[in-house]
Amino acid sequence: MRSLSDAEEWKEFVSSKYHFTVQYPASWYRLGDTPDILDITNFNRTRPEEGIATTVAGAEITVSGALTGVETVEDWIHRDLPDSEDIAASEATVAVPKPAPGGCKKIKQASWRQQASPDVYFVNTAYYCHADNGLYKVTLMNWQSDPNQTRLRALALKMALSLRSRPAGE
Repeated sequence: MRSLSDAEEWKEFVSSKYHFTVQYPASWYRLGDTPDILDITNFNRTRPEEGIATTVAGAEITVSGALTGVETVEDWIHRDLPDSEDIAASEATVAVPKPAPGGCKKIKQASWRQQASPDVYFVNTAYYCHADNGLYKVTLMNWQSDPNQTRLRALALKMALSLRSRPAGE
């Protein structure tokens, strides 16, 4: 498992389809089968078909642009949140201290869990970013009982704050 340190080296990911760049920890493993969506894990998947469930402390972060038909962050959250009464979900607005040019002007956080097996859940924490040139989402998925939950969420938020949108055609 890769650590989460403040001295972490970072790499840059560029999506030409969704017109954004984002920084991510160099020690995490990038899954290369999605060229316009950043998909990283803190563990090395030895087989592509392996899911996040293969490691106890496994975590996955994805970064993408909005799907066709999503016009607002609220739209996107509504599409993402499970439509079930027995699933705990929450939403909050995240303060963006100094919005950077092309960066997130507003961020909403939504969290929910999904059942992996009886009494075992994954937690999804998504940071929905409203930038000048579009809508973007950074999603963290990890085990509900993960002792690193707070640090993983801080890392995903740091990635969201590093996101920069570009106008189409750049």
